[in-house]
Amino acid sequence: MRKKCLMALAGVLLVLAAALWLRCGLEVWAANSNDEIYSGQKLLVDVTDLVRKYYVTDVDNKKLYEHAIGGMLQGQDRFSAFVPSSDLSEFNKQVRGSFGGVGIVIGEEGGWLAVVSPVEDGPAYKAGVMAGDRIIEIEGKTTEGLAMDEAVKKLTGTPGTKVTFTVVHLLDLSKEAITVTREIIHVKTVKGFERDAEGKWNYIVDKENGIAYVRLTSFTEDSVEDTRHAIGEAKAQGMKSLIFDLRFDGGGILKGAVGISSLFLDGGRVVSTKGRSDPEEVFEAGHDAFPYFPMVVLVNDRSASASEIVAGALQDRNRAVVVGERTYGKGSVQRIFPVDEGKAAVRLTVAHYYLPSGRCLHREDDSKVWGVDPLIVVKMTPQEYADVFVGWRNAEVLHTNGKTKDSAAATPPAPGSDSAPKSSEKAGGAGTGIPASIALAAEKKSEAKKPVEDRQMSRAIDVLRMMPLVKRFEDAAAVPAVTEKVPVEKAPVESR
Repeated sequence: MRKKCLMALAGVLLVLAAALWLRCGLEVWAANSNDEIYSGQKLLVDVTDLVRKYYVTDVDNKKLYEHAIGGMLQGQDRFSAFVPSSDLSEFNKQVRGSFGGVGIVIGEEGGWLAVVSPVEDGPAYKAGVMAGDRIIEIEGKTTEGLAMDEAVKKLTGTPGTKVTFTVVHLLDLSKEAITVTREIIHVKTVKGFERDAEGKWNYIVDKENGIAYVRLTSFTEDSVEDTRHAIGEAKAQGMKSLIFDLRFDGGGILKGAVGISSLFLDGGRVVSTKGRSDPEEVFEAGHDAFPYFPMVVLVNDRSASASEIVAGALQDRNRAVVVGERTYGKGSVQRIFPVDEGKAAVRLTVAHYYLPSGRCLHREDDSKVWGVDPLIVVKMTPQEYADVFVGWRNAEVLHTNGKTKDSAAATPPAPGSDSAPKSSEKAGGAGTGIPASIALAAEKKSEAKKPVEDRQMSRAIDVLRMMPLVKRFEDAAAVPAVTEKVPVEKAPVESR
């Protein structure tokens, strides 16, 4: 009996000893972990003090901390970042796809601000601004040599406020001061093939075969409904099959990717996300897809994020043929965390994207498999892509505006006609106030543009042209072969 009690007591002591050892080990681990955090924080403080005391010029304490935070996040991956208060407004514009402005896309030509295109139904469009116009003043100050970022800041602002700018119309070299009220501008991310005479999109690239073309430039909050509308318009124009162009589409919001996929997929998995701190989350298509039509998706090595999700899901689900080059491999999920009481934000990678097949979209430095591999590979050179960009830019330009103008004002006067400006007027003659470089640009505006060859687009068209023929062969193969019965004559029976 005594022996049994001693054995039981020894067992209890052994359990207590093991528990004590485990507890001490956990405390040591926690202490070491805390020491590592503490030593890192101390190092950061020490370096900050050194910079404050000894840097060659005065240091902005706020920027010092912002740069330190930015470096910490960029050291994790190239997509995590710190968004300081000074950049938060512009960051939100990009995410939402809308902002307060006058509604023009601007560029620079010859040292002056040039209107690439007015945004349809925007304030500038309604006021009569046209593609090619030069903006020579904003609020009475010249724009010659003005940096693009500064021009954007001057033109954008709080909705409801007014801004005055002066343009030179390249059509007739007239100068006009325009005052508009800033509005929320919704960036149009959905494009067609070319604009008609009224500035509306034509989506049909092959009338005989009913092949339509829709291009998506990014995924914003409006992209799903805009794409739905564009396809509806294309169907009204005679669409039987679709080329959906996601080349150079850098992505956007996940909701947009799932929504766009839902236009073509009736239920089922589109993509899933999974991370160290985030459990797997599956995103499925809705049940409001268009009726089936043949489809090709165009991608290249600059198709990223949301565009890879759409292309990958449609390919994995056998809904579309993907043509082009392997996509970028930006398959990471960033979450936006407000910091500093909402005055700044942290964009942090928290998970990766996985296609319905289980393939991870994300590309690490040592990855051999990433992104979406097209079924049909068509590689293009940088020069070919540059030519495609020029074609896109010319196709997107609105050559009309919201003002009612007669046909004479809408068409440039023929060179040598009585209504054409004389050379002295083009050079900025008496009282015109029009810079000579702008007048010279007006002369060059009518130069013929060379046609653009887009080999990836051509291959997509060929694929869609072949699909009815392939289906015809498939249908024929599905029908059982009919063997014609040939009557067999019976051999005569010999009489014996």
